Amino acid sequence: MERKKKYELHATKQIASSFLKDSKKELRKMNSTISSSLLRVAHNAATVGRRSSVVPRRTFTTPSKSTSELKGWRRYKEAFKDKPASYTTTFLVLHELTAIVPFPIIYYGIKASGYTIPVPQDVVAEGNRFINKVRVRYGYDPLDLNNPTMVNLTATYAIVKLLMPARIAASAFLTPTVVERLVAPIVRTMTTAVKAFRKKPVP
Repeated sequence: MERKKKYELHATKQIASSFLKDSKKELRKMNSTISSSLLRVAHNAATVGRRSSVVPRRTFTTPSKSTSELKGWRRYKEAFKDKPASYTTTFLVLHELTAIVPFPIIYYGIKASGYTIPVPQDVVAEGNRFINKVRVRYGYDPLDLNNPTMVNLTATYAIVKLLMPARIAASAFLTPTVVERLVAPIVRTMTTAVKAFRKKPVP
């Protein structure tokens, strides 16, 4: 049994050593092959680099047009790029003005027409009771329970909200004109005044 074990151990060692020898030979072959391939690639690249001439890349630039030369929506697009803060602020202010200005016009138009908005009378009376508490608290006379003021105000608010698409379109249409004819001159004047004030020598 011991001889058999020794024989098997010896055979295993021989197999392992032969495997290691073969592996080392294969690794040497692979290294030599990779090295020769890399040298060949480097040589070819150097040869091509010497033969090839570098052609400078030509860049073509289109002349930029001034805002005054553009037409249609492109003109306003370029103007917005130049003055984004002025255009955005002006649009927001005009959007609020298109809500504030029509409000009294619509309200007094409904009131002057004498049109009664079809709302149940008990709902009107309940709403007026709630509003009367607020009015009395701040020193105002209470409304009559049948007074249609609050109903007319609610209807006016709803109409203004329904007109939002038209208000946005009007604000967008008026913004370029207001910026170029009103806001831009004011900004230029203020900028010039600030620069002159900064350059003024301190006594």
